[in-house]
Formats: sequence, C-alpha cells, structure tokens
Amino acid sequence: MGLELNIQSLNVEVSGKQVLTGLNLKIKQGEIHAIMGPNGSGKSTLASSILKRPGYVITSGSIFLDETEITDKSAYEIAKLKLFVSTQNPIDVPGVSVMDLLRNSTTTDKSEAEIMQLAELLSIKGDMLNRGLNVELSGGEKKRLDILQMLALEPAVCILDELDSGLDVDALDELAKLVYDLSAVTSMTVLVITHYARILKVLKPSSIHVLQQGKIVKTGDFSLAEELEVTGYEKF
Repeated sequence: MGLELNIQSLNVEVSGKQVLTGLNLKIKQGEIHAIMGPNGSGKSTLASSILKRPGYVITSGSIFLDETEITDKSAYEIAKLKLFVSTQNPIDVPGVSVMDLLRNSTTTDKSEAEIMQLAELLSIKGDMLNRGLNVELSGGEKKRLDILQMLALEPAVCILDELDSGLDVDALDELAKLVYDLSAVTSMTVLVITHYARILKVLKPSSIHVLQQGKIVKTGDFSLAEELEVTGYEKF
C-alpha cells in the first residue's frame, strides 16, 4: 500500500545557498504527480533533500509519510519506511551486486528466481545482476537497474528524478509503463521529476507542478505540461 507524501514549508540550502524556499507539496496515497521546471529551479534538490544526501541541508520545514515525520530521519530509516528514489545519475558501487543488494534488503521478500524473472522482463542480462552495481554500465542500463530495484522492493512511495535521462524513446515508454502499472496495482505513490511531457503521457499524473526559484508557482493537469513545452517557463 502506498503512503501519503506531505511536504510542508520546506527550506533547503546547498553550499550555503538557499535553493528551496518554503516548498509545499501533498501527494495522496496512490497518486502520481510530476514536477517540471527549468535547470537550477530546485527539482533535483528536492529529491536529494528527501533522500538525505550529504550537502543538502534542510533548514526548516517538515516532510511526512502519512503521520510519520521523516525530516530528521536517516536515509536508512527512510528506506525502511519503503520510500524509493531513482536518482538522476545513479552512482557506481563496486563490490556490491544488484542481486546481493536485493537479497539482503529488509523491505523485499522476493526470491532470487523472482528477481531473475523481473530482470528478464526488463531485458537485463543475468551477468549484469552479479557485477558491481552500475559499474561500467551505460546511462540507460543504470536506469533499467533502478526500475528493477523498484519492482523488487515494491515501495510505498517512489521518487523518479529524470528517469528519461539517458533513455531512448522506446525504453522510456517501457519503463514508465512499468512504473504506472505498479502504482495501479499496489497504490504506490509516485513523484516524477522531468523536463519533458513525453514520460507524462505514459505515467498520466493527476497533477503537474511548476517549480521556479525553489517553490511551486503553478499546478495543473497534463495540458500544463504541453503548454510548457511550447512556451517555456519565462512567464512564471
């Protein structure tokens, strides 16, 4: 079952500079929302601050999963609550394979055979599961491994930071469809961060938010994404 993600008056600094300024966002259980905005508007900072990446300092505000506040919890504690983040640039982890990672996760009960079936669904070769995580892989291969982890872990909340980066059109549609289907089956709550409307045609978000200078300045339906592709963000 999904969880509600509720962000209240969030302020975040990076290298002493304020990037998020009083950001508010509520995504109900099972909903899919999207955030769009120009480079430097704070989109990836939002994902990184929720995940507690080093260097992203929450100076005030609150983040909740249902009634549980996670503002001051560690990344490990947040992961145990079944929040999953697919980052824009997945890091390499030599010495830890995808299979080892998933077999030892405390939030999945998938067997090795089930993980192999999911990998086959994603056209992931078996040897890729037993090498160091993301080591010597292309951007598209890393994104496939991210979605494999999502499918295996079945998180309550999933944040996708520019899933469309590094993927060709067909692969993007394929992976977005898997995210959409999992949300429909499990009521997984999804926040997708993107520059482009194409992925949203597959994910079908109920709300699209425009992030500008660290806060949400406009919310609308899919027509807003189409408008942005034509007009850009200057009017906001």
